[in-house]
Amino acid sequence: MPLFTQTGSTPNDLWLADGSPDFAVFPGGLIDQVPQDVPIWLKVGTPAYGVAHIAQRHAAWIRKQGKPVYELVWDKLGQPGKVLTTEAARKVKINLHLNPSALLILQLEDRSKTVHFSVTSLYLKQGKLDGDELGKYPGRPKPRLLVGQAYLDSLSVSSEAKPKLPFV
Repeated sequence: MPLFTQTGSTPNDLWLADGSPDFAVFPGGLIDQVPQDVPIWLKVGTPAYGVAHIAQRHAAWIRKQGKPVYELVWDKLGQPGKVLTTEAARKVKINLHLNPSALLILQLEDRSKTVHFSVTSLYLKQGKLDGDELGKYPGRPKPRLLVGQAYLDSLSVSSEAKPKLPFV
């Protein structure tokens, strides 16, 4: 399990896994806006998205898992799943069947320096799913795609204070 830290406590701050914002990689080519692989990031969030949303809106299910939200998201993104469309044009969902069964909602963020998907929600989902199947999510690759250094370089942190990113 990686060491998890935060870049701050505001809604758009990120959770980091071993110093990288990349929790996993969304495969390129499944949707037109994403021709190449892009990282998946987890934001601190608000009641509408990210860790804050998942912890508040799905608290009973999260408690049953016995893990903090960021660890559960990490674990779920390590599993393969089926990518499906949503009602929103910039969102996709990944159905992850391995126990516990869950649905992960991602939103494309392409207006920042680094194009990425942001985790909007994660919750228990069993039974029939709506949406068209776009393809397969393979789970977290090894080694992880590391754009984390580019992210850290974009911060106004001196080079001595930047953590070195591991190649996992």
